[in-house]
Amino acid sequence: MDAFPEDWEVYSIGQIGEPLMCKRILKEQTNESGDVPFYKIGTFGRKADAYISRGLFEEFRSRYSYPKRGDVLISAAGTIGRLVVFDGQEAYFQDSNIIWLDNDETKVLNQYLYLAFQNMKWQTEDGGIVSRLYNNNFKAMQLHLPPLPEQRRIAAALGDMDKLIDNLSKRIEKKKAIKQGAMQELLTGKKRLLGFSKNSGCDDEGVVVTQNGIGGDAECVTTGSSPLGDGDWCVRSIKSMLKIGHGKDYKSLKPGDVPVFGTGGYMCGVDSFLYEGPTVCIGRKGTIDKPFYHEGKIWTVDTLFYTYDFVDADPKFIYYKFLTVDWLGYNAASGVPSLTSQTIERIELRMPSIEEQRAIAKVLSGMDAEIANLERKLEKLKFMKQGMMQDLLTGKVRLK
Repeated sequence: MDAFPEDWEVYSIGQIGEPLMCKRILKEQTNESGDVPFYKIGTFGRKADAYISRGLFEEFRSRYSYPKRGDVLISAAGTIGRLVVFDGQEAYFQDSNIIWLDNDETKVLNQYLYLAFQNMKWQTEDGGIVSRLYNNNFKAMQLHLPPLPEQRRIAAALGDMDKLIDNLSKRIEKKKAIKQGAMQELLTGKKRLLGFSKNSGCDDEGVVVTQNGIGGDAECVTTGSSPLGDGDWCVRSIKSMLKIGHGKDYKSLKPGDVPVFGTGGYMCGVDSFLYEGPTVCIGRKGTIDKPFYHEGKIWTVDTLFYTYDFVDADPKFIYYKFLTVDWLGYNAASGVPSLTSQTIERIELRMPSIEEQRAIAKVLSGMDAEIANLERKLEKLKFMKQGMMQDLLTGKVRLK
């Protein structure tokens, strides 16, 4: 158990405030659209899928308990301890499943309470997971609280870290949106990279435009209005571009460094391989709509196809094209989603020259690498924040 500083006070949650909840809303009082979003336990902290009328909202908000701006809302069922700081925007919350503490801020600031709840161990006495947070149990839980000035300093320090995390998260989402737009344009030929215009061997004159959002400062060429690319792109069946390999059982193999993949991802490492990449894998059964690219040696189980012997087709470009295919639309089973190699082979894709494939793949791979680098930085920031919380919320490190 953590040793807390002597000048920190110990309070039960019940000594700090009273747990409150909104008035019960019946299912027939909600609609799929409306004036005020109604958050159930399943949509708490996400996007509401139900709404209530303004009249009902105004009546219940005035007559019954309703959170104040800054109050910390907490999930009391399902995944215990999911937190949302109420921003004051009009919304209503499911009774008993979403609660808040009407706390006395002379003992604990809401900003600090939010942090303390993040660090709370939501477990039963025997170490099991709490399935529902009942009022009596909630009120009996204890908090070790520093003096108010120190609470402010701790909340400010961790709040600054949250801002860094939030800003980086938004930056990553923006980069992903830019990449998605680039895929939609480059993989269809709607936009052409410089040097691959329709000028050669085609009637229409290409127009050079700069697209700063595509591959950094890459220059692109737009030629014609067809969303399917120029006349120099041709339709090819997947069978004409590659072969499809079937995964095999790996249990007789010895442990090693070669990754074994199933439709759910990495499984283990073995000492042999089915194919020495690069390859694009696609599910045969189960998860059939999540293709992925692998560069080196690989083993796949029987629920996962791998591709090989590429003919005038760049494996990385094929991977990006596979991301645009509606694989579930090719499902060959009524139960568990399934694909057959014959079904995949018959699919036709509009393809540019091998040189343009490689150029497009290079641009998109560069964007993927940038996103991956930012995601690594984000994970590092989150890890740093967890360390800061452990130090600051136990008094191991004091902020003066």
